[in-house]
Amino acid sequence: MRKRSLLAGCLAAAMSLTLIACGSSGGTQESADTPAVSAESEADQAEGAGEAEAVQEMAGEEKTGSGDVVELEWLHIWPEYDDIWKEAVADFEAQHENIKINTIAISWDKLSNSLLTYFAGGDAPDVMPTWSTGRYQAMGAIMDLTPYLEADSGAWKNTFGGAGLGVGKVGDSYYSVPLRTTATLMIYNKTMMDEHGWKEPATQEEFEALMEEIKAAAEAGFELGAMAMPAPEGTPVIINNFGADSWMVSAKTEHPDECIEWLKYLSSDEFMQNFADKTSSVVGNASVTYSDAAMQKFADIFSGTQCYRINADYVSNDCNIDINMEMINYLLDPAYTPEKLGEYAANAWAENIAENAG
Repeated sequence: MRKRSLLAGCLAAAMSLTLIACGSSGGTQESADTPAVSAESEADQAEGAGEAEAVQEMAGEEKTGSGDVVELEWLHIWPEYDDIWKEAVADFEAQHENIKINTIAISWDKLSNSLLTYFAGGDAPDVMPTWSTGRYQAMGAIMDLTPYLEADSGAWKNTFGGAGLGVGKVGDSYYSVPLRTTATLMIYNKTMMDEHGWKEPATQEEFEALMEEIKAAAEAGFELGAMAMPAPEGTPVIINNFGADSWMVSAKTEHPDECIEWLKYLSSDEFMQNFADKTSSVVGNASVTYSDAAMQKFADIFSGTQCYRINADYVSNDCNIDINMEMINYLLDPAYTPEKLGEYAANAWAENIAENAG
């Protein structure tokens, strides 16, 4: 049916552009394995201890900061970017001679259980990645970054895009800062849109009117475009299923200022541009530019919208998965009407909002 094929092209809306997502492959299976510092890291620690003693013995020479070498434990979940991290650590340590970064790398699927083990044992790394800031804030396990973000008239805070930084906000305070971001966007037939002079709808009302025009159009080969799902007029556009790979600081760290220096480096224009170029990620730094037009479009969408969050640790993934699976049923069943699909999605979101409204 022409109507079905046209709508199938436009209603690939639930396709999730997991530009970064949570890991390199597979689902979200967790492991109870507790990470250990690698042999290389242990060697680095021994070398760092030796350097610290050398600093104390140096007469008439001063290093940056207090003079003593501060060692930070930094956990990340992207061993596939090992070269990027090693370069970053070396560059940071060259700029901060009084800070040494001891790196711990685990696979992304072990993160949640590893963090819980760390927090239960009271020996969490100083700086860690996260997807669930609210959860760990409620445990009292992570540090409030707000005073650092808002210092100097918000100089550090202003380097981030609003939606990405918002993922780490609990109440009026911020507990994590974003490395990179991801979201579910609508995919549309850009070729058809351009041929007919149609523009991306800015509101839900414009979107519904455009759908009526599309029903009468002919289908041909096409290029894909992307957009956020429009909201009703007068309502901020909200990105569905928005998330971020973020950094947080242990509430028990003995070196909060040095942790912030490391985070400021990891969110700097230079590092973020390099990371975006090498990993094809949409990063949290709002100043980064993208040579790929599609990536630039995603970044523009993310920077101009808000993330859909009701509670501090609001999760909408299950609802999205259900709607995505129902979308497949719609595309495969000629008797399945758009109205029925819309009713299913509306009911699913209503139930999800009710569950999270308490």
